[in-house]
Amino acid sequence: YSFGVLWGTVICDIGMTVGSMIVFLLVRKFGMDFIELFFSKEKVESSGILKTTDGLTRVIFMLYVIPGTPKDVLSYAVGLTDMKLTTWLFITSVGRLPAILLSVIGGSSLGDRRYGIFIISMIVILAAGAAGGLLYGRWRKKQN
Repeated sequence: YSFGVLWGTVICDIGMTVGSMIVFLLVRKFGMDFIELFFSKEKVESSGILKTTDGLTRVIFMLYVIPGTPKDVLSYAVGLTDMKLTTWLFITSVGRLPAILLSVIGGSSLGDRRYGIFIISMIVILAAGAAGGLLYGRWRKKQN
C-alpha cells in the first residue's frame, strides 16, 4: 500500500527472492540439520520434491506460479537437490510474481477504499489457491 502496486510488487519480490536465496544457501551448507530447525524430516520428504528428478525445474516452477502450494517447505527442500542457485533465483523471483501482484493489488485497493477491486483480487487469489491445492494434491498422488 505504501509504495503502490508497481514498487510494492518489486520490493516484495526482491525481499522474498533474497530470503529464498539465504534459505537455499543455508540448506546447502548445513543440510537437513538446518531444515529440521523449522520442519520435520517427514514434512520435507512428503513434499515430493526430493523424489523427483526428471523435470524438477519445471515442476517446482509450476508449484511456485500456483498460489496455495506449500512454498515454505519447497524453499527448504530445494536446497537439498542439485538445482543451481541461478535457476532457483529465477524460479522464486518469477514464479511468485502472480501471487505477489494480486496481493499487492488487493492491499492497495483496500487502502484506497476500492472495495470492489479488493474483493475481485481476493476471489482470484482464493480460486487460484484452491485450483493450485487440487493440482498439487494430484501431483503428490501421482508421485506416490
